[in-house]
Order: sequence, then structure tokens, then C-alpha cells
Amino acid sequence: MNHQKALEAMYAKREAPWSTYEDLMQRHPAVPSPPPAQDKEDTWRYSIKKTLLDSQSSYIRRLLSDTLPRGLKGKLDDHVHALWRIVENQYGLSNVTGVVGLVKRFDEIINADFKSASQLFHDLDSMREQVNLDDHEALHTQLISSMLMMVKVVAVLSKHLWGSAIDILPEKFTLERVADKSSAIFGTKSKSEIYALANG
Repeated sequence: MNHQKALEAMYAKREAPWSTYEDLMQRHPAVPSPPPAQDKEDTWRYSIKKTLLDSQSSYIRRLLSDTLPRGLKGKLDDHVHALWRIVENQYGLSNVTGVVGLVKRFDEIINADFKSASQLFHDLDSMREQVNLDDHEALHTQLISSMLMMVKVVAVLSKHLWGSAIDILPEKFTLERVADKSSAIFGTKSKSEIYALANG
């Protein structure tokens, strides 16, 4: 019995599979012992569930075989969940999807109601380093420069409050200078307090 026929048979009988694809990524499924051969109905039910489970595992292994680096292909006989742990441990966030997620978190920090300008700089710089570390491995470049980070920061601060105190000049527009100037101007005021002051 092939995968499609087993699936159709299960749908027809409203049978639940032993495991889903997602389950296989997390743990090795518990497979019950085969029923007595004389019990035709239970034997048939066992057969379709076993066929479906085997085909699920084979499908995932085939995908991994096509995409994994050569050095990991010798582990394809391991359980699927063990293979997936290797993939997660080796690549973690060092892929394009992970980098996109980190960049979104970077923007969320900027748009959140930060506690102070100095705290905003600290949180953003930490996230910038993490983004650049991961995206250097995935994309071989640095995605967020200190210049871009500073521009984003001053963009959310009220311009008429910092005015000419922050110069957009190469020798003066540095991370340390802008962070110090912002802290001196806004002190311990949060984003909402800065906006209230600007609108007052």
C-alpha cells in the first residue's frame, strides 16, 4: 500500500495517524506492537498507519538529502527528530528567515516606548551586533551599520528638541557622540515623556 492509498483509507475510516510531520520533527513516535494476524480489521488499520508513518519519514529524509551539506548526509539513517536537532543546532538563526526576524525585532525596539535615550541606544546596539553577526554568516555582509542605527534613533526623537546639538558630519556623527548628546538632552525621559514634552 502506498502513501496516497493509506491516506485515503484513513480519511474514509476517520482514523487519526500516529504522528504528523510536525510531531516527527519533535520526537520519535511511539509505535504500538502489531495486532494478532487473525484480527483482520486491526491488522488493516495498523498497516495503513505504519505505511503513512514510514512515508512521512521517507519524505522528510528525501528533502534533507537534497538540501543538507555533504558532511551531514551520513546521518540520514538517524531518527527524523534527531536530524532536525542537528539542522537547528548548526544553523540556528543564521539564515535569511532568521535574519529577517532579527531585523523586525530591531524595528520593534525603535517603535516601542523606550525607557530612556541611553537605554534605546544600548538595546539597539546589542540587537545590531546580533543581526550583523547572524547575517554575516548567512549573507556575508553587515546589514545594519552604526550610521543607519543613529539615523533611525534621531528620527524617532523630536527634532526641535535636539536641533543643532547633533551634527550630521562624518567626524561628529559617531555612535558615541550621538549617544552622549541624546542622553544629555533627554536624560532619563521615556519616549512617551519626550513626545509629551514636544507636544506641550
